[in-house]
Amino acid sequence: SYLDKGNVIILVGCANFAAKLGDKEKAKEYLFEAKKTAEIFDRNPDYSAKNIKFYQKEKPAFSGDNFGITAMEGIENTVETEKNNTPLLYEIWQEIKEPIA
Repeated sequence: SYLDKGNVIILVGCANFAAKLGDKEKAKEYLFEAKKTAEIFDRNPDYSAKNIKFYQKEKPAFSGDNFGITAMEGIENTVETEKNNTPLLYEIWQEIKEPIA
């Protein structure tokens, strides 16, 4: 569901904060989890609330964001935007950005 993309946004934020604090291992964990979740979400994106447990309206609601067209694009945009402010985040992304097989 869209909550998965929301989780990607939060994980990237956590990775950015950890990188700003100089904790490379924690930043890498967060960024890798964001990447893994983004790849899964992007394979079959769902912006409706129909798959959210306990959502009971007959007509499903839809959500949106300005993170990126895809979750992966959002990660890449964030890393690129923060490149000068948080070079460690960019360095980690270069290590892990290849698709997971």
